[in-house]
Amino acid sequence: MLAATFDFKTLLLVYVVIHFVQAGGLVFVYHINRRYPPARLWALGSSLIAVGALLVALRGTASDMLSILVGNGVLMIGVNIFYMGVIQIRDGTAPWRFGWGMVAAGLAGYLWFTLVAPSVAVRTGIFTTVLVSLIGLAGVIVWRGGMGGGSQHAGVRRFLAISLLADAALLIVRVYGMWTVGSADTLASNGYQAVFVLGLICTGVMVLLGLTFVTTLMVSDRRQRAEATLRDEIARSAQLASVLDTALQNMSQGLAMFGPDGGLITCNDKFTAIYRLSPAEVIPGMHLHEIAKLCVRQGVFSGSDPDAYVEKRKRIAAKMMRDPTDRLAELNNGRTIRVISRPLPSGGWVMTSEDVTEQKRREDEITYLARHDILTGLANRSRFHARVAEVAAQHPRFNVLMLDLDRFKSVNDSMGHAAGDALLKEVARTLKAAVREVDDVARLGGDEFAIIQTAPRAGDDCSAEEFRWGAEALADRILGAFSEPVDVGCGAVFAGISIGVALAPEHGSDGSELLKKADLALYAAKSAGRGSFRLFDPEMAAAAKAQIALEAELRLAIARDEFELHYQPIIEVGSGRPAIVEALVRWRHPDRGLLAPAEFIRVAEETGLIIPLGEWILHRACQDAMAWPAELRVAVNLSTVQFRKSNLVDVVLFALADAGLPPGRLELEVTESVLLGADPDYLATLRQLRNIGVAIALDDFGTGHSSLGYLNTFRFDRIKIDRSFVASIVDDPNSMAIVGAVGGLVRQLDMAATAEGVETEEQFAILRAAGVTFAQGFLFGRPVPAAALAFTAFAPGQGGAAADATVGAA
Repeated sequence: MLAATFDFKTLLLVYVVIHFVQAGGLVFVYHINRRYPPARLWALGSSLIAVGALLVALRGTASDMLSILVGNGVLMIGVNIFYMGVIQIRDGTAPWRFGWGMVAAGLAGYLWFTLVAPSVAVRTGIFTTVLVSLIGLAGVIVWRGGMGGGSQHAGVRRFLAISLLADAALLIVRVYGMWTVGSADTLASNGYQAVFVLGLICTGVMVLLGLTFVTTLMVSDRRQRAEATLRDEIARSAQLASVLDTALQNMSQGLAMFGPDGGLITCNDKFTAIYRLSPAEVIPGMHLHEIAKLCVRQGVFSGSDPDAYVEKRKRIAAKMMRDPTDRLAELNNGRTIRVISRPLPSGGWVMTSEDVTEQKRREDEITYLARHDILTGLANRSRFHARVAEVAAQHPRFNVLMLDLDRFKSVNDSMGHAAGDALLKEVARTLKAAVREVDDVARLGGDEFAIIQTAPRAGDDCSAEEFRWGAEALADRILGAFSEPVDVGCGAVFAGISIGVALAPEHGSDGSELLKKADLALYAAKSAGRGSFRLFDPEMAAAAKAQIALEAELRLAIARDEFELHYQPIIEVGSGRPAIVEALVRWRHPDRGLLAPAEFIRVAEETGLIIPLGEWILHRACQDAMAWPAELRVAVNLSTVQFRKSNLVDVVLFALADAGLPPGRLELEVTESVLLGADPDYLATLRQLRNIGVAIALDDFGTGHSSLGYLNTFRFDRIKIDRSFVASIVDDPNSMAIVGAVGGLVRQLDMAATAEGVETEEQFAILRAAGVTFAQGFLFGRPVPAAALAFTAFAPGQGGAAADATVGAA
C-alpha cells in the first residue's frame, strides 16, 4: 500500500521530467535533421514548457508567488512557440507574425487572468482549459501530419502527437486532483491512488514512447545515411561510367577487350572505323576470328589468302591471352595498322589498333633520306660503306670502283649550279645504265661516285682474273659513255671521268681498306692525265705514304725557311740583252739536297701550303730585284690556289711596298687553269693587278684546250710559247708553223711572245726569224742564285760559253 499522502509538487515534478524528456528528444531531432522545418520550434517550445513547469514546481519551496507567475508565463510562451511548429507542419511555412501575435495575446490574457480574476480556482480553470485545448489540438494536428516532413518523419510526428495527448491527459489529472482534494498542495489518500496511477501510466507511456522514438530515429537515420551513401555511390558509378565511355569513344586508338573465352566484351567506335566495319555488326560475344571474317568481307585484311588470314587470327587470339604483342599489319587497302595487345590478369586480353600509315610513310621517308642522296636518288656515303661491309661478308670476291668527274667545277662555275645539278643527275643515270642490277652505285659527295661490282649471284665461282676483266670492262664501258658530250639543259658539256679500282680479296677484305685503295687508284688516274682508270698497285700506297711524309716535311721547311730562289734570264731577241729574270723556287732539303719545284709544288698546291710559300716567293723576289739594274723586271709564277684567296692583290701590293719595288718592274705569270671557266673573281683580280702597273704573262701557251679564247678574254702583256713546240721546231715543220703563227698573232694583238726551252743557236735563229720577242732557255743561262747572276748580253756563236760561264758562276 502506498503512502497516505502525496505532495502535489511531486506530481508537478513528474510533469517537469516528462517535458524535459520530450524537449531532449526534440532537440535530438533538430540535431540530426536540421532541414526538418518544425524541429527547432518544437525543441525550443518544449524546453520552455519544461522550464516553466519547473518554476511552478519550485513555488512550494520558495513560497514565492512570483515563481508561479513567471513559470506560468514561460510555460505559456513555450506552448505558443511549440504551437507555431505545429502550424508550420500543417502549411509548410513558418508563421512568425501569427505566432508572435498568438504569444502576445496569450501573455496578455494570462496577465489579465492573473491580476483581475477573482480566485485561484477560476484562474487555474481558465489557464488549464486553454492549455489542454491547445495541447490536445496540437496533438491531433501533428498526428494527422502535413507538409514539411515527408513520410520519413512520420515516426517523429506520431511520437510527438502521443506525447502531446499524454501531456494533456496528465494536465487534466493534475487539475482534477486539485479540485477533488480542494487544495493545491496536498492530495488526500482517497484521491491519491487514482491520480497517482493515472500519472504513472502517463509517465510510463511518455518514457516508453521516448525510448521507442529515439531507437526508431537512430535506426531510421542509419538507414537513411546508408541509402544516401548508396545513392551517392550509384551516382558516382554512373558518372564514372559516363567519363570512361567518353574517354573510350574519344581515344585516338581503336580499343577492343576480349574475355577469357575469346569473346568480345566491348570496343569503341574508333576500332570499327579503322577496320571499315559497321558498329552494328561488331557485337559483344564475337570471337576475334569472326571479326576477321568481317574484315575479309570488307576487303581490309592483310595477305592474299582470306582463309589463311582468318586461321592466323585464331592462333593470334591464343597468343594474345598469354603474351604481350606489338606488330604492324599491312592491310590490303594500303593502310598500316599497329596492333598492341596485353593479357588481362582475369583472363582475356585488351587490344589497341592505331592507323600509323602516315607515321610509317614519314619514317620510311626519313630512313630513305638518311641512306640516299637527295639529288640523284643513289645510295649516299653511309649507305655505301654499310653495303661494302655487307658484300664483304657475303661474297669472297668483288670490286670497288671510285669515280670522279674531271671538269665538274668548271661546269658548276661557268654554267651555274643548276647545270651542275643536271650534270650530276645525268652522271647517276649513266652509271646506273652501265652496271647490272646486282651492282650498287652511290654518290659519296660532290662529284665523287662509287660502284660495288659483285658476281651475278651469291656463291658464283669466278676466278680472280675474271673479276679483274670484269672491272676493266666496266671501267672501259663507263669511260666510253662519258666520251660523248652530256646535255645539261642549257648546253652540252664534256664531263670526263677518272676511275680507280680495288679488287677483293687481292687488295683487302675490309670495306674501309678497299675504299682507301680504290681512292688511291683514282688519284693515280687523275694524276696520269684524267679520263682514264687505274687498278690499285701497292706502289700507290707507298707513293701516298711518301706524299704524307713530304707534306709534313714541307710544313716544317716553311717554318724553318729552307727555301731559296734561283733566277733564269729572259733575253730580248733583237738585242740579246737580259730584259726579264724569272724567279724559280728551290727547296734545300736537309737530307735530299736541292729539290726542284716538280718534286714539291704539286703537294704544296694540294695541301694549300702554296699560299704561305707563294707570299714568301713574292717578297723575296721583289727584295732581290731591287739590287738589279732598273730596266730589269722580275717574273714570279702564281698558282691557281693563290687566286682562291680574296687578298691576292693586297699580298702583291704589300710585297712591292715592303721592298720598294715599282709595280712596273714586277711580272706575274699565270697558267690557263686560272682562266678556265673565266671565273669573274679571277679575271677581276688580274685586272686589278694590271691596273696598278703589274705585267701579266700567260705561261705554257698552246698546251691547253682553248688558249686562243683566253687571248680574247684578257689582254696579256706577254705570251710564253711552251717548250714542247720549241724542242721540235728544227725537225718538225708543223711546230715551226705553229710558232710562226703564234708570233704573228701576238704582234697583231699588240702583245709580246716569249719562247721557252731554247737550248741551241739553231732554235734561236728560227725563233728570231719567226718574230719572237723574247727567249728563255739554257742557251742563255741556267737558273742560279741571285748573287751568281751575270747580266751580260748574248751574242750568237757564244751561247755555249755564256751558258758555261753562268754555270761556273753558280
